[in-house]
Amino acid sequence: MVKGILIPKGVDPHGNDLDLDVLVPITTMMKRILNLDYLTHGKFLLNDETQMDEAVKGISAVLKERHHITDDSQTDFMIVTPAFVKEKISEMTRVFNVFLPLISLIALLAAGIVIVVLMFMSVNERVGEIGLRKAVGARSKDVLFQFITEVSVTSMLGGIIGMAIGLLCFAVVSIKMQIPFNFSLFMFIAGFILPVVVGIISGIVPARKAAKFDPVKALNQ
Repeated sequence: MVKGILIPKGVDPHGNDLDLDVLVPITTMMKRILNLDYLTHGKFLLNDETQMDEAVKGISAVLKERHHITDDSQTDFMIVTPAFVKEKISEMTRVFNVFLPLISLIALLAAGIVIVVLMFMSVNERVGEIGLRKAVGARSKDVLFQFITEVSVTSMLGGIIGMAIGLLCFAVVSIKMQIPFNFSLFMFIAGFILPVVVGIISGIVPARKAAKFDPVKALNQ
């Protein structure tokens, strides 16, 4: 028999749809679904959160007595408190704070290597163009500026596309999980500047190679 219908709740932070939950009596759950005659989980609400440690000690003592545990190393239960959850989240945050910048640096390094390879290929394929430009009066610094400009624009466009894809994915996740969509101005500026900086640093060597070409030899290739 249906006693009532709960109001819509959406999804939790883990992506689970809370509107699919069904509430049943604990005895029905134990006998008909879990086929158990003992409790596997329990939730306790405290009126005074300052008594958290005393409550944990009391619950632990009762469970040890009921489970006939005399040695703490044989404990077969776990008590999860808000402080415990907060500590675990802090540990995960510290791990993310270390590994996410490391992953970003590896990605930037890989992008820099790709840019260097592509620039060298571009220089080798455009030897005639470089020689012609220098033959009609272009200086070495003009050729250098040309290739630096090209790699900067290409890198910036790549950064814009990557940032747009990332924002789109983040927006979808935030809508699905109903979490705030926060995007700082610093991240927005970094999304433009970092790709350009990486592109310039990676493109300097190929650009200098192009600028040093002798126009006569370049036209003969």
